[in-house]
Amino acid sequence: MDTAADLRNLVDELSKELEAEKKLAAKYHEQLLDTRDRMVRQDYDLENSKKDYENFNKVIRSLTKENQVLKDLVKANAMVQLEFL
Repeated sequence: MDTAADLRNLVDELSKELEAEKKLAAKYHEQLLDTRDRMVRQDYDLENSKKDYENFNKVIRSLTKENQVLKDLVKANAMVQLEFL
């Protein structure tokens, strides 16, 4: 009978350890899912930032061209003003 009791105790211990491992596996799985979700959000945010950066650069190039045109107009106007003096 001592062997049967030992076996039952061993089965109980193994069952408890198995349950603990299942809980740990579930916890790790949840952490992996959370990490994946964070990475997906970061990727989405990065893509949006990239688009914003590209749009910003387009605006800067456009404003730079416009600024140069205005500078050229000011120079041309100054030249015309000098001719009339």
